[in-house]
Amino acid sequence: MPNLRRLVNELFPHQSIVCDANSGLTLGMPIQASGQMHYLFGMLLDALSFCCPVVFFVDDLQWADAASIKLITSLVNIVGAPQFDGSSSVSRMLFIGACRVDEDVAGVTPMNNFLQQLESCGNTTYVTLKGFTLESLNEMISEALCLPRRKTRSLSEVVYQKTQGMPLFVIEFLDALLTEKLLFHDAATGWDWDVDSVDLKAISKSVAELLTRKLQRLPPDVLTGLKVASCFGPHVDFHVIEAIEDFDSSGSSIMPALLAARAEGLIDIAGQTSSYTHDLIQQAAFGLIPTADRVALLLKLVSC
Repeated sequence: MPNLRRLVNELFPHQSIVCDANSGLTLGMPIQASGQMHYLFGMLLDALSFCCPVVFFVDDLQWADAASIKLITSLVNIVGAPQFDGSSSVSRMLFIGACRVDEDVAGVTPMNNFLQQLESCGNTTYVTLKGFTLESLNEMISEALCLPRRKTRSLSEVVYQKTQGMPLFVIEFLDALLTEKLLFHDAATGWDWDVDSVDLKAISKSVAELLTRKLQRLPPDVLTGLKVASCFGPHVDFHVIEAIEDFDSSGSSIMPALLAARAEGLIDIAGQTSSYTHDLIQQAAFGLIPTADRVALLLKLVSC
């Protein structure tokens, strides 16, 4: 904490934070001890925004716990708030939050409360992302295949009818067409397909079933790695992976499996963290673990 206070003092001296190891944190206005870290972090972001604009992006807000929501709410309220001397603050901070709003998360109370609080604030913009329209889907497929839109129209109509324009469905359906060679590339003529064959291609009732079938086509060692990683949720740190590397006497190796899964577009790796590219992929991977085996697997992992 003292180091953070000194850093904020250096970057943002006019906020009058007194760094005294004995007396603790002294601010130009009263603040509860429980909010000190929130306040300091908010001031740090505000200070950084004086050097250059800062974008603070938080994804998957629907899974955030109450403590995380409280921190984000504090930051939104702190950054750009009036200064202690009454002068207005000109902040170059932009907060962006992404969340799912569907039947799976409709009852998530912390996020709902957070959204309600945002409605009472100014300078808040809601952007609802919808699926592809037929025209936008055809434009995307046309550009991806480097073909005129009139040429890809028939394929786009079938894809739209199968997926209703939902982006994740579209991606997985096109990937399935490639895997089954219903959409193929010829060196002489370029991309081609048989509309009737594509039309006969079945699509799952849910994207989870589609992802499950995709996971089941993976090599056994890669699938094992994904199932183990799914036990830790949508994100898992590398130090956790290292700790459980020898969880099974069969010699299964988790890290190479995750690297192979990244090549399949199933996970992303950023820094020292591995994340599923969509939380439904994590749910599908966890769902492939037989119910009778889950307790034993979890006990084996926590004992590593």
